[in-house]
Amino acid sequence: MLLTRTRRVQILPLLCAVCHLTLAFPAQTPSAYEEVRHLQVNIHHSGPVLTPLGGSITIPCFVSLS
Repeated sequence: MLLTRTRRVQILPLLCAVCHLTLAFPAQTPSAYEEVRHLQVNIHHSGPVLTPLGGSITIPCFVSLS
């Protein structure tokens, strides 16, 4: 029988860092320069998210495009 080990991972700081990087370096096509739009993602902070390493999680969030 294999022993599995779970690690507590605080995913929220990692997710915020990735969001900042994607907003800092957007992939823009020539037509995207004509019209600038903003994507805003709000994630309500409810404490650290605990999940097994390699598992999947669902983070409820509100996304708006303006």
